[in-house]
Amino acid sequence: MKGRQETKVLLGEAAEHLVLARLMRLGCVASQAPRAWKADDILIRDGRRLQVKATTQGTRQGWMVGDVLADPERFYALVDYADEASPRIYVVPSGTVRDAVEAADGEYHRLHPNAQQTAMRKIQDPFPFKVTGYPPGWLQQFHDDWGVFRTV
Repeated sequence: MKGRQETKVLLGEAAEHLVLARLMRLGCVASQAPRAWKADDILIRDGRRLQVKATTQGTRQGWMVGDVLADPERFYALVDYADEASPRIYVVPSGTVRDAVEAADGEYHRLHPNAQQTAMRKIQDPFPFKVTGYPPGWLQQFHDDWGVFRTV
C-alpha cells in the first residue's frame, strides 16, 4: 500500500501531466520544470509558467498555495480530481490567486485576531467565511479558461 506522501506526490505528478497534455493540444511547447526548480511546475517556450496544484476533495476543500507572487507570466492550474473520470482545471492568473488568498487571510485574521500569521494560504470556493469580492462560485469563471494559452 502506498504511503500518504507517495500518494500526494503521484497526485501532483498526474495533475502536471494532465495540464501538460491540455497545453500541448492548444499548441504550446511546454515541459515539466526540473524538480529542483521550486517556483514553477511547467515552463512554456514563450516564457509563461504554471504552478500546478491538485486536490481530490473539491473546490470547497481547496488548494494550499503558500506565498503567492503576482507575475503576469505565471498562472496557477488548480486541478480538482473530486470526479476522477472528469477532473476539472481552473486556470487562474497569479495576481488573482494572490489577491484572493490575501483577502481571505485578512478576513480570517479579522475574525480571529489572535491567530498566528503564516506564509501558507489556501484558495477555495467558497471560502468558509464571507470574503469581499469572492462570493460562492467565484472560481467558476476560470474553469477550463485556456484562452491565454491557445495558439492553434
